[in-house]
Amino acid sequence: VVVRSVPVGAAVRINGVERGPAPVEADDVPAGEVLVEVFLEGFEPFRETFTITARQTREVAAPLKPYPTQLTVVSIPEGARLYVNNQYRGQTPQKITDLQPGEHRLRVELTGYETAARTIRLQSRQPLTEEFRLAKNSGKIVVVTEPAEVRVFLNGEERGTTRAGANPLVSEPLEIDLLPPGEYRLSLLRSGYMHAPKTVRVEANAVVTLHEKMARRYIPDTRVRIRGATGEIVRDGMLIKELPDGSVELMLETGTIMQIPSEEILAREPLRPRR
Repeated sequence: VVVRSVPVGAAVRINGVERGPAPVEADDVPAGEVLVEVFLEGFEPFRETFTITARQTREVAAPLKPYPTQLTVVSIPEGARLYVNNQYRGQTPQKITDLQPGEHRLRVELTGYETAARTIRLQSRQPLTEEFRLAKNSGKIVVVTEPAEVRVFLNGEERGTTRAGANPLVSEPLEIDLLPPGEYRLSLLRSGYMHAPKTVRVEANAVVTLHEKMARRYIPDTRVRIRGATGEIVRDGMLIKELPDGSVELMLETGTIMQIPSEEILAREPLRPRR
């Protein structure tokens, strides 16, 4: 009986008798039923039974299967990209069961955090959990705008729109996180408003809070006919506010805000935008 193992060097037992490490050639095996057993640390045992006759040669190939390993990788925060031996294996948390016992190199990457890496050793039938606590190396910008519904840009890239909160004139904070340290060009955009772009400096592990008030462009959109002492008066301007009692605030071309009581208003008409 000739026994070979993959990998080589496994212990061979024939009919319960130790025969040494594979490859083994045993030429004194009695005819009849034969049990071949092959053992190697970290691998599942191999067994094969067959019948052999006198002067017959039987070859046995024993491809040994390693015991399964189980590696679980978690990160704080979650969602980091996981690489095992420089091969991408998904996002954390991640469970891997197809690695061979031995040393493996782990690396996790997450935008806004320092890359972390270490070498681990896997043992057969010994589940291992590796945890990475990632160190933040980025900053955050928090923007509040007057008015709300303003599109926010950093270095020309749109990063979100501010939303109205309890106060309809002031937005809820818009957070732009995980920004690498450096300078950013902040610009705001909303139809009918103006904003002067500004440069903002972001530091690692720091928060920059901005309260940006936009100026309205003068775009006359309303004509109000008013009862005057000598007859009807017409005022064209930009409607600023309409009060519950029907009174209005109208911005004139001079920049003056005119308050017109409801009892003086004869009619209010929309104006077509100037071309």
